[in-house]
Amino acid sequence: MSAKFYSKVHFALIFFCILTPVFFVLISELATRFPVVDEIGHLPAGVSHWKFERFDLYRVNPPLVRGFVTLPAYIYGEEFEWDVFYQSSVGSRAEFNLGIARLRHDRLSFVSAYFLPRVLAIFVLGLSSIFLLYRTTGFISDKVGFIAVVYLSYSPNSLSNLAIICPDYGSLVAGLFASLACYRYLLTASTAASIVSGFALGLALLSKLTWISALVAFPLTTAVCIFTFRKFVSQRTLRVRIVHLLLFWLVGFFTLNAGYLFEDSFRPLVQYEFCSEASGGEGCNARVHGNRFKDSWFADVPVPVPRNYLLGIDYLRYEVEWKMWSFLNGEWKYGSWPHYYIMTTLYKTPEPTLLGAALGLGVLIVGIW
Repeated sequence: MSAKFYSKVHFALIFFCILTPVFFVLISELATRFPVVDEIGHLPAGVSHWKFERFDLYRVNPPLVRGFVTLPAYIYGEEFEWDVFYQSSVGSRAEFNLGIARLRHDRLSFVSAYFLPRVLAIFVLGLSSIFLLYRTTGFISDKVGFIAVVYLSYSPNSLSNLAIICPDYGSLVAGLFASLACYRYLLTASTAASIVSGFALGLALLSKLTWISALVAFPLTTAVCIFTFRKFVSQRTLRVRIVHLLLFWLVGFFTLNAGYLFEDSFRPLVQYEFCSEASGGEGCNARVHGNRFKDSWFADVPVPVPRNYLLGIDYLRYEVEWKMWSFLNGEWKYGSWPHYYIMTTLYKTPEPTLLGAALGLGVLIVGIW
């Protein structure tokens, strides 16, 4: 047998020995860890996607991850007080009412409803992230891929988020897939690669709202790499790249809408009711809704995203507008500080993750230089 085969077997054995303790730690939490606050809302929301084919519940997060991991709960027949679901509006969070009502009724026995969804999250999302991360860094070196997988597996963020049914780890997997797909496009620059990249973008958009930044970030990063390392790009090549970019966006938006079962896709903007003042107008809140665009030339423009994807963004804007008391560096303040999220990210992110980010940024800067 070839040396390459023995090398792969060697790495597989090392992976098994190193990652086995991680999976034992995660599995030990399956049936004993009480659901975190967000999980209480994600479970009924995920079951409602399968039962009613609607996406009103937990609209502030797209449905891909919770829809995937809560499939066993739907098959098993988990039920909630769905009348609360039908009474919900664009300014309510009915998913938490459903979860809390079930928790109040069943108490600790309700924890068992999270067992199978967590198993699915650990084995499918965990193994997918390991494979994608190893493949992504494997283009550089097998050793780099190995180190990256071990680093991810023992990261406090992974150990704390992989065993719950929240979308954070799933969005990481989707982001790895999108990054790998875009990197492959850089190497091949083919139509097929742009289609795969668009599909990966759509999955990322379906995993978490924050990936909306990828609509610009991935094409911009690709363009920087192309024009930095190539001194001359012909007009024909430039036209092909523009077509690939449009194809990338088109497939991405199609995948996003398909994930929502094309729920009110391309609905005119005037038909929406918003709860944020930015979109609904002055005085809008959780109970008072409006639409500041109804008398503008935007009114009849079809929105190329599903209804609840746009309403999820609107609700997040409403939460930002709704000032609450904040605490930072020993001081209370009504509202917030401009640097609040920067400081809390530095405080809450584990030191190994910050160290890895700093090393990666340093390598990127040195590589570009």
